[in-house]
Amino acid sequence: YFDPFSVIQYNLTPTLDKKEDFLSLHGTAKLLGRKVSYHLKINTGMNRFGIRPQEIPSWIPLIRETGKLILEGVYSHFSVTLAQNAGLAAQQLKLFQESLSYFKKEGIEIPLVHMANSEMAIDAPEARFTMVRIGNALYGPVATKKRIGLARVYQLKGKVLDVVRVPKGEYVGYGASFRANREMRLAVFPYGTKDGYGWIRSRVEGNWREKVKGFLRLFYHAFFPPPAFFFQGRPLQVVGKPFMNFVLLDVTGEEEVKRGSILLIRPTSILTVSEQVERYYIGKRKEERDELHRERGKVQV
Repeated sequence: YFDPFSVIQYNLTPTLDKKEDFLSLHGTAKLLGRKVSYHLKINTGMNRFGIRPQEIPSWIPLIRETGKLILEGVYSHFSVTLAQNAGLAAQQLKLFQESLSYFKKEGIEIPLVHMANSEMAIDAPEARFTMVRIGNALYGPVATKKRIGLARVYQLKGKVLDVVRVPKGEYVGYGASFRANREMRLAVFPYGTKDGYGWIRSRVEGNWREKVKGFLRLFYHAFFPPPAFFFQGRPLQVVGKPFMNFVLLDVTGEEEVKRGSILLIRPTSILTVSEQVERYYIGKRKEERDELHRERGKVQV
């Protein structure tokens, strides 16, 4: 679905890869007396959006003749990283470079050329062109061959609601799924399944290799879950079944953990943190953001 009126109304720069959308946008721009910049996408192997390199010659007359539409950029999208499949990444890059050569041969100048995502922008300087599209790297480390010292830009924290003592032999939580094998101290912590605890990004699609890898990942997380809760850098074990709003954490021997103690949460992915978990922003504009939170009654400053 393509809405040329919205593109012009909101001053957007669209991706075009269908001639009918191109002509529709040109007609609307002409009707409204506006000029619109656009980017043309080349499909080099992702097979999602974009024109194939062999289609470029048929686009040249459109690019030249429609004065209301301005070709601002040409781009493509890697389907793999160097770490995943260096050969395929090189093949895609070559196709894109050949496509750019055709535009140059036809005398068409392209101000913005971009193909690299976070991983390829770091690992493949030759793929940077005039622009890069940084995504995951904005939030922290990414799966690259080269390490450049990226750090997480966020922390997820919460306060212990209560600490309870459980005698040896008593059961804990729903379904009596855990029995204390010694006297224990348990911290009641307000982060449960509704907030994202226990969620993982499962990948059980694709070919049989991907399916096997996906199931093995699920199996591994089920039997060897990575630590998710930390006190002063030390991992705390979840005891019993997690609740919707809470988890119980074994703080036996951690006498410093009390009501109000702050724990660090490490989710499996930032994408698995529920929208219900409040976000607080810090930095140069902290004062403005605190004022916004005060107005909304979310925090006391």
